Amino acid sequence: LFATSDGGKTWQNYAPRLDNFDRFHLNAIAQIDQDTIMIVGEAGQMFASYDSGLRFYSRQRASSQILYADTAQCP
Repeated sequence: LFATSDGGKTWQNYAPRLDNFDRFHLNAIAQIDQDTIMIVGEAGQMFASYDSGLRFYSRQRASSQILYADTAQCP
């Protein structure tokens, strides 16, 4: 998981910002609005950021299944 703020000239590794200690695969990322980012993956892993990726929070797992897409809709 990498991010850029200069059009791709440099990249920062954002993976350490996630509590993904088991190193499960991350399968989908979605920007919900200007500040909210959701990431989903194996074993029901779900992460959310409400500050444009500065901090990510582990969300409660609804399932232990593999999640491939984030279908959240915001107005």
